[in-house]
Amino acid sequence: MSVNWAILSSAEETAKAVPGAGVASITAGLCYRENQDIEYTPTNNNSAHCDVVGQKTKAVKRHLRDAAILLLPPGQPTSPNP
Repeated sequence: MSVNWAILSSAEETAKAVPGAGVASITAGLCYRENQDIEYTPTNNNSAHCDVVGQKTKAVKRHLRDAAILLLPPGQPTSPNP
């Protein structure tokens, strides 16, 4: 699962990568409690990129979904880069 590290990116910056997608927040602690590892995997276009690695059973997916805090709903317009 691909995520952005919040200290390196804002919700608005994250939303620009996939126009029309929503942005939610989960914590590293939640991921660790669900036996997920977090790997910092920056890309040329995204210095905040990380991967959440581990088996995502239906229960794990449900826990991640239910604990997520919606920051920007899907379809939220993002302003273009200046």
